[in-house]
Amino acid sequence: IIDYLKEIEIDDYWIDYSDSRTRVFEPPVPYVEGYEFQGWYKESECINKWDFQNDIFDPAEDLILYAKWQ
Repeated sequence: IIDYLKEIEIDDYWIDYSDSRTRVFEPPVPYVEGYEFQGWYKESECINKWDFQNDIFDPAEDLILYAKWQ
């Protein structure tokens, strides 16, 4: 997971293998001093929040989630 807003790298989380559409496990909440984490988003503009309970990951496509900070 890359935090493009602050251009720092956070620990990576990934699914090694999946042969069907699946839900993604929510990674631990990251911490950066002086910033408040606002959630994981589907695009770098942080418009559409990823819903870990309902959004489905298609293993045929890459999935990148973006951290939103305030």
